[in-house]
Amino acid sequence: MSHKHGADNLTAPPAKRKFRQSSILNTFRPVSQGSTAPAKSPSTQKAKESRVIAVESGDQARVPDVGDASVSLAQKEFDMADEYTPPLFPSQGDGDADAADVGSPSVDVDDSDLSPQSSQSRTPGTIAPCDGGTKLRSCPPCVTDPGHLNQPDKCVFLFNKHDVERDDKRPPRPWPSGYEDKWNSQYVRLPCSPQNLVVLGKGDERNQQSRWKVIEDALSKPLQNSWDIEEAILSYNPHYSQRWNFQGLHQFFDATSGSGGADRAERALYLQHTIPAMARLVLNLPHVIPAGIPLLKRSQKRTLVLSQLQIACLLANAFFCTFPRRNSTGRGSEYASFPSINFSSLFQGDHGRNRLSPRRAAKLRCIFHYFQCVTANIPNGAVSFERRTQPAGHQWESNSDALGEIHMCDDGTIEDDGEGMIQADFANKFIGGGVLNRGCVQEEIRLLICPEMLVSRLFCEVMSDNECVVMVGAERFSSYTGYSDTFRWSGPYQDNTPCDEWRRRHTTVVAFDALVFHDKPSQFRATALLREVNKARCAFSAPESVPLVERAAIATGNWGCGAFGGDAYLKALLQLLASSAAGRQLLYFTFGRSSLSRDMLSLHRAMQANEVTIGELWEAIRSYSGTPGSAAGGRHLYSYLHRRLCSGASDTDSTSATSSLDPAAPSPGDNMEDTMSLGSTTRSEHSAAPSPAACKDDRDSVADGGLAAAAADTEHTAADDDTEHPAADASENVASKSGSSGPDTDAVEESLTLPY
Repeated sequence: MSHKHGADNLTAPPAKRKFRQSSILNTFRPVSQGSTAPAKSPSTQKAKESRVIAVESGDQARVPDVGDASVSLAQKEFDMADEYTPPLFPSQGDGDADAADVGSPSVDVDDSDLSPQSSQSRTPGTIAPCDGGTKLRSCPPCVTDPGHLNQPDKCVFLFNKHDVERDDKRPPRPWPSGYEDKWNSQYVRLPCSPQNLVVLGKGDERNQQSRWKVIEDALSKPLQNSWDIEEAILSYNPHYSQRWNFQGLHQFFDATSGSGGADRAERALYLQHTIPAMARLVLNLPHVIPAGIPLLKRSQKRTLVLSQLQIACLLANAFFCTFPRRNSTGRGSEYASFPSINFSSLFQGDHGRNRLSPRRAAKLRCIFHYFQCVTANIPNGAVSFERRTQPAGHQWESNSDALGEIHMCDDGTIEDDGEGMIQADFANKFIGGGVLNRGCVQEEIRLLICPEMLVSRLFCEVMSDNECVVMVGAERFSSYTGYSDTFRWSGPYQDNTPCDEWRRRHTTVVAFDALVFHDKPSQFRATALLREVNKARCAFSAPESVPLVERAAIATGNWGCGAFGGDAYLKALLQLLASSAAGRQLLYFTFGRSSLSRDMLSLHRAMQANEVTIGELWEAIRSYSGTPGSAAGGRHLYSYLHRRLCSGASDTDSTSATSSLDPAAPSPGDNMEDTMSLGSTTRSEHSAAPSPAACKDDRDSVADGGLAAAAADTEHTAADDDTEHPAADASENVASKSGSSGPDTDAVEESLTLPY
């Protein structure tokens, strides 16, 4: 063991908190009909006795006997628990048995800054409704996706869906009961497949072996520090032994680096308990994921439903970089149109590849905290992933429906104040954007605090113009502060969101990507307008069978208005059109742009007074392009729409609206609040300064662009250049033309300067 990662460096934390280490550390033994819990071996008992870490002032922590535990792991002798407990995946006859409480070791962890936060304990944002606005609808009682989970042709369950009816705390059992290999282009190529091979050795000693056998051997050994993790990962990824950089991971665990990595108590917890438990999750892949996982490819309407335990298993495999053919994005590679999934890019260093940046440290802390939670207490819920395709052909100009409600919020956040609503993920077309690299903006942060959504990168192909991805049920594990370079993990989050009948939390996140614009006028062209409004309509749509009163509201904001160059005033209107067509209310978060709130509510009030329809507003927006001053966009657009659509408003409404929207007479609070630069907290004294968490809008990740990934092992015949996806370079070029001041374009927030 390296001394710098050893027990000698542990010191007493200022306060202690007990985290129970549950049976996931040594559960997962496949149990057949009539089998019972195995008897304990002497080595198992020895491991049990040494697993409690005492971190007291002046005392040296006792390091768990990982070796003994890993021996039984290599032999696939997985003890059920320290005390007898019913099997994790019981036979059908055991379905009604109550799960026994597991006697578990505990770890002392610094609790001085780890008070769990919840939506019930925070101060909600102030929501300004439109005139006559009603209460915002949310789930429950609204419905998310009525009926379609019961349609086998549209929905694939990877677990026994009848198990969700059990009234106990056990996770649903995987389905089918035995492993079925699916090694083809329609399914995720699983690491445990017999056809997953790797070439080891050099020259005449080169030989082809089962990659899964190499993975089993590597992860059955003690992983006592970050260098052991690197050695294990490279043992079954030998092609990248000189190309992958693990400096970020090493510095995260290095007590002397001063890089904001793990403190001593965290290192004790992660290295001695969490990471060994993650390795056990990896090695139980054939039992936890016995069936093939179908890929959600373009133009396919399909839903996947996984248990939280299955997602944890898949993400543990991603952490240890076991997924084959996902390490390169050359043009000819098999997964060039998919995001990356293996975590190798997350482990690298920043700034010359030798230093851990604070935001990368915060990312790693989010990931390790997630694994600590799911290994300490096995989750029993489920998460669904739906690829939704919206057919083209909606006739916007002939839509005579009235405009729907819009509510504005300047100081809240989508994830905190949009509880129970359809929550927007301002996505990259490669879902997740740069979450596994440098990206740390709206989409990346959402996936970091809700890591179960990361698994979508495993099976979701790049989104087409008429597609979105809907994720229902993901649990939130972390709280945070800041944004981009200031992003920090601030502690655990207690997610108290209620669940539906499928054990999914009533949290619906819809990922939909915006176009990238090189200049402001280009987004007012007819083709761009149609693409964006149809994309939003796809994200906000609801089955016609769902009554309006059961359609949850949309919680969204400045979609595509950061590094992607979008105009927030225009995007607010396009999303209003889409939500109105879908029969949903719109809750719009401006993230501190109070002038946008005032202007939108003023225009909306005038349009309602004049009974403006969806079709009329659409035609007016289309006619804006090419008019004098149309290159300005922003408030100039709203002034134009008011003159065109609201000439029949009452004198009071007309005077008020014209005054508030006249470019020649800006409101007092507009001096600075619409000129935003990353990291700046300076605001006009006339507008409220949002909290660090509220400062994020859609500053979409551009660098890394989701971009994926990787795909090709040593045996893969396609181009194996390990370059970023071509879209990454394109996005970075766009960002630089939009005012990026440096190469790290996903960290650059657009400076929106309005011309009045």
